[in-house]
Amino acid sequence: MLIARGTVTEADEDSISVIESTHGWVLSGHINHDLWSFEFDSTLVSNKPDMAFLVINRLGSPKLVWASEVYNDRVAHAHVMSRVNVSAIEPVAVFAVEATGDSHCFVSSSNVYVGNLDCVIDTSGRTQSEVIGALIPGLQSYSRKLIAKRALLGQLSTTDSLAALEAQLDLLTSVVSSLIVRLPQAERPALAALLTGITDQAGTATLHSEDKLLQEIEGHKLKVRGLQREYFAQRDGAV
Repeated sequence: MLIARGTVTEADEDSISVIESTHGWVLSGHINHDLWSFEFDSTLVSNKPDMAFLVINRLGSPKLVWASEVYNDRVAHAHVMSRVNVSAIEPVAVFAVEATGDSHCFVSSSNVYVGNLDCVIDTSGRTQSEVIGALIPGLQSYSRKLIAKRALLGQLSTTDSLAALEAQLDLLTSVVSSLIVRLPQAERPALAALLTGITDQAGTATLHSEDKLLQEIEGHKLKVRGLQREYFAQRDGAV
């Protein structure tokens, strides 16, 4: 299926041209009067279903970014933007491949030349992932998962998670140390004293009381579990 925001009857430098190939799609257009062209071959996709975003980087070159790359975590998203040399993932088009291998193309522009190809026009204002999920039954579940994962990652902080994890480990180290000192001296692991020394000198308890750390750990865990429940409900279509 070919989807676009709108089509034109003739191709020019302002339009994006689409051709359906044997195994996918060929898109072309102009950036600052320079021609760019990109062919998407669905037979090269190993993990299905999946979606790929076609972006034009700062040098005017087309680059492909896979949804499975950018929707894992924020660090992966930033790494991908650096790799393809873009300031944001703003796709010219989205290629979607079903588990069966069937491929679809959604061109984000309303200035698209499709020739004699059948094209579904969508002016709903929904995101590409939402439209693809709504129009293509074979990608509905996958699209819903992507949208839910994007919403989840937007509310999570890797820094907060690491801080809560460090605090919990320091408190657990303190608990274990209090048990180890009850052992005879000959049975105490040498490493225990070293770890206790490190946490006593530079642990999170040097900044906050144990009660404060416990409150922060509990608050973070409750927040994350709540967000995960929302994610699973949205992913599974319960909401």
